[in-house]
Formats: sequence, structure tokens, C-alpha cells
Amino acid sequence: MASGREHTKTAFIVGSFGVSIGIIGGSLSFGMMGLGCLFAGYFCSPDMDVTSLPYNRWGIFRILWRPYRDLLPHRSFWSHTPAIGTAIRVAYCLTLWHILLMLFPFVPSYWPLLSYSDALAMFNEHGIKAMQYAPPGWLFILGMALNDTLHWFQDGCPL
Repeated sequence: MASGREHTKTAFIVGSFGVSIGIIGGSLSFGMMGLGCLFAGYFCSPDMDVTSLPYNRWGIFRILWRPYRDLLPHRSFWSHTPAIGTAIRVAYCLTLWHILLMLFPFVPSYWPLLSYSDALAMFNEHGIKAMQYAPPGWLFILGMALNDTLHWFQDGCPL
């Protein structure tokens, strides 16, 4: 079982590599995936369900994660399984974002995501090359999923 510092170190190494490749090679895909990996490692990890480094980094805003912590037990299937845990945390963040937009309608609401059907059509047309056409939001989420998968492996693949 890896410590929080080891999870953070892994997120930093992998995320920084992605961002560096994105900057040096001019690849938006790697850059956004790297940023997603960094965000997940530093602010939105599978350990948001306990008092952890990512949880504490939210400062006074960590109260926003209290419902998530109360609903999901630590290392549960729903919080620690790659892709599933990522999807739940992304949905939780988007829910918080939409609440923010309802409370403060002057906040910009742009979120660069395609609908599922649009993404599927793009993949069917271009195959794996479709990733180069993917909107930055999906690549960011893919980077978060990468970080969650690495986190899961470091924890010994608990299920």
C-alpha cells in the first residue's frame, strides 16, 4: 500500500512527462492528459473519501467533498476502481460546477466536452486517430483515469 506522498510523486512524474511532451512536441493530447493526471493526483484522487493530502489541499473548500466522503467508504469499489471511481469523481465535480453556475450565473459555463454520441461517431469514423480530434475535456478526464489506474496499482489492486 503506497503512502499519499508516493501517490503524489507518481502523479507528478507521469503528469509532468505528459505536459512536457505536450509543450515540446506541440501535442494538445499529451498536454491535457498530463494536466488531468496532475489534477487527479493533487486535488481529486481516489483518496478523497478520507482525510488525505489531496483532500487537505482544497483548504477551506474541502467541505465541498464532505458528501462524497459520507457516501463512499474508503477503498470501496465505487471510489478506487479505475474508470468507475474517475467517472464518479468527475460527475461529482460537474455537479458542484453546475450548482456554482446556478448560484452565480455570471460564471463562464464553457466545458469542452462532446456528447457521448458525437465522440462515438468520431471514433467510428477515425478509429484510434480520433484521439487527436478529441476535445480537451475528454483528454483531461483520460489523464485523470490514468492517474487513478496508477493509484490503484500502487495500492495493490484492491477490490
